[in-house]
Amino acid sequence: MLRRVLHVLSDSERSGTSTAKIVASLHRHIPRSDFEISACFVGRHGPLVEDFAANKIPTRIISWKHPSRDFTGALRFAANAFASRFDLIHFHWGGPSLRRIGKTIGGAKAVLHLHSSIEENHPGRPVRIDTNNSDAVIAVSGAVAASSLHRITRVIYPGIELPSDSTRNEDHTLIGAALRLAPIKGVSHLLEAVAMLKKDFPSLRLEIAGDGPSRPVLEAEAETLGIGSDVNFQGWIDDLHECHSKWTMMIQPSLEDGLPLSVLEAMSAGVPVVASRIGGLPEIIEHGLTGMLVPPADPRALADAIAALLRDADLRKRFSTASTERARQHFSAQRMANETAELYRELLRD
Repeated sequence: MLRRVLHVLSDSERSGTSTAKIVASLHRHIPRSDFEISACFVGRHGPLVEDFAANKIPTRIISWKHPSRDFTGALRFAANAFASRFDLIHFHWGGPSLRRIGKTIGGAKAVLHLHSSIEENHPGRPVRIDTNNSDAVIAVSGAVAASSLHRITRVIYPGIELPSDSTRNEDHTLIGAALRLAPIKGVSHLLEAVAMLKKDFPSLRLEIAGDGPSRPVLEAEAETLGIGSDVNFQGWIDDLHECHSKWTMMIQPSLEDGLPLSVLEAMSAGVPVVASRIGGLPEIIEHGLTGMLVPPADPRALADAIAALLRDADLRKRFSTASTERARQHFSAQRMANETAELYRELLRD
């Protein structure tokens, strides 16, 4: 029996790329004989709508300006849920009122997908997660799952599309980062680390693939630190394959992180990773075996780890080989799809 599944995401700007990649991989790998997957963006029309269209994911946009105050937006979502008669709605965004509409009006099972457990504007402050009106919770890491009190909370690590070619022609003077430019990502500490390294590595350069509200502040900070000409803010890059092929290493200096897809993508391409020891990162990076973990908000420790890798080509090679193998064995999109489909079946059997 074919079951209909709807994924609900927030507005389709590039800031939601990681979540969109998860949905696209589920659409690609979950058996279409069992599940028909479509998506809904609750908000504005943005570039991710075109990405879904290119992947042939049936997609709709529902304008809903504010979940608790936009009554007409709620009516639009309710009408859509009732008319479409989904068997299961997979919520990547929205509170219990949104899930209540899907369950009571649409008659669907509700899955809540937790991508973080920390308030972005207040790093270190736990989010108050309300799992009401959810039949199950998916968490992207054990660290995130710890914030859920729902009796059915399943850790399903994000999966990546494994590259067919991981050939690298690394530039030993170039390091990279792929992240949103927001305070919680800790980019300011990375800039400080690069400034510290310039004395011993005068030709060192940093490329940052990503964008966000902090970009003007970070560009100004790079100038103040005297490394403005050594830091290239590239904006959003859809395909990081070229970056992975030339970066000597990737840096993830986050203050908090559920489990960044960009790190898994770098690992699968054989890029050594230096990351903060927070959130779900220790669950994917084995310190000293597949990468290096440092305390968050510590530019000195970050600089020391980067310097150690820059000086040791053999260590970089070991990390490259081991991280590629770990990503392929444990974090494939097919594995994620299999585990998600099994949860769907359990709920729908009930």
